[in-house]
Amino acid sequence: MQCLTMAHTGMEGQSPVPSVGQSPLRASRRLNPSSPVTSTPTAMPLAASWSGTGSHPMPLPSRSMTRFHSTWAGMTLRRPCSSRPGTRTAHTSLTRGCRAFAELSYRVCVGSDITSIHKYMVRRYFNKPNKVPSEVVFRHPIWSTWALHKTTIDQEKLLAYAANIQKYGFNCSHLELDDRYTSSYGEFNFDPVKFPNASGMFHKLKANGFLVSLWTHPFVNYDSVNFGVGMKKGLFVRQPESMLPALVHWWNGIAAILDFTNPDARDWYASHLRDLKTKYGVWSPSSSTPGDQLPAQQFSTLVLPARPQPLHPPLHRDGYPLRERAELRVGYQSQNISCFFRIIDRDSVWGYELGLKSIIPTVLTISILGYQFILPDMIGGNVHPNRTDGGQRLPNQELYIRWLELSAFMPAMRFSVPPWEYDAEVIKIAQTFTALHETLVAPRVLELAKEVLGTGDPIIRPLWWIATDDEAAYKIDSQFLIGDDLMVAPILEYGKRERDIYLPAGQWKSYRGEYFDKGPMHLTDYHVDLNEIAYFVWVQ
Repeated sequence: MQCLTMAHTGMEGQSPVPSVGQSPLRASRRLNPSSPVTSTPTAMPLAASWSGTGSHPMPLPSRSMTRFHSTWAGMTLRRPCSSRPGTRTAHTSLTRGCRAFAELSYRVCVGSDITSIHKYMVRRYFNKPNKVPSEVVFRHPIWSTWALHKTTIDQEKLLAYAANIQKYGFNCSHLELDDRYTSSYGEFNFDPVKFPNASGMFHKLKANGFLVSLWTHPFVNYDSVNFGVGMKKGLFVRQPESMLPALVHWWNGIAAILDFTNPDARDWYASHLRDLKTKYGVWSPSSSTPGDQLPAQQFSTLVLPARPQPLHPPLHRDGYPLRERAELRVGYQSQNISCFFRIIDRDSVWGYELGLKSIIPTVLTISILGYQFILPDMIGGNVHPNRTDGGQRLPNQELYIRWLELSAFMPAMRFSVPPWEYDAEVIKIAQTFTALHETLVAPRVLELAKEVLGTGDPIIRPLWWIATDDEAAYKIDSQFLIGDDLMVAPILEYGKRERDIYLPAGQWKSYRGEYFDKGPMHLTDYHVDLNEIAYFVWVQ
């Protein structure tokens, strides 16, 4: 066991903690190592990369082949501890199915300031994409069926949803047809009861200017006709020393998982997606991956993985033909993939527990880890029963508005619960902010996206990026920068019409035309109406 003392150090990076929106160092709970992707309250996944960037400029890039677990106890990070071979821990099951690791190897990098050392780290150690994904997705919202219709989506509801998007004057990059369009999980053909004329439906949507993506996943439920196919062809993750599949209990039943270390499984999966593209004109997949739904016991794959993230990279890189609008939820050293990375599902609540307040810290963390084409979750959250402020069917109206305003300043916007489910005020605010996103935010984001290809610098940046010597900038998780010159300070609390805003040094012009040139400064109780979001442009 090796431990490094890191108290009194602010840190960004590591990996996003899905259910704790705050920086891990500010989380008042014990965070334990977890499976590569998880949604448990105390888990700190290590899927995206291991790299920490501290306020004392000292990142810690761990070699990708090294098992590196760390524990945060209480409010202060004292030491991340790495288990070495021969050391028994309570978390050995995290890498079940993987080889033992030979040694721990890490580098401690020291630089003059946090931004310069991060830039060096990205250029030296991170992969970078080779192209920018679809510009249309940066400009126009995605519209998903999930939060509004869940698994009850059908042909009539999808056509009505599309018609209302046009009726109320909204643009649409593409429609996302989410859960339960097939008869069972693991099949690819449309359910003939829910979609009696799928070909005609897609033809009509295309004629009206809509592209459609489909939610896809690697699970094949035991009651699917493809379960027998996968068994016969050996396409599944298996039990150790057995031809039987290692079954999992995921959120939609009991299933086998496709073994993407197996070229036959990759080809089989990709061929079905190509058939959907050919038959219906489906544009791109929106992918879910196994996450913490890994087999409960030891498992076996065709190729023995050499790292603790065995199932995700093959799926992302080889599992299907990527399209320029493709959306992924999991990545391990996958910064080079030119697609959109969506954050883990949010609940329709205000706080840090997967709520509105968790979005900015999560996006900043993913950005620092080198994933720049970020797609926040659906505006207003997922509207799960007992995890929704405002009711069972719709999020609280004020929460929805504040969420919408924040999303307008993210790289891309994603609706599911539509504005017309509320009143005329919400529709007007939505029209205003989708237009603001298209005219103000998207052009700047696209400029920065093109720079990412060469530099890897974040599109969405923490305040310390331009204020490396300013201690206050390291403590703020409710403001962010787009590039170096557009600072955003949304309202994230119920009933609030004012907030404190921190302006780093420089001359800033507010969205109201006010000038502030005595920075750094705190604006106390700065008034922001319900139909506004505070943002400032750096002018000098």
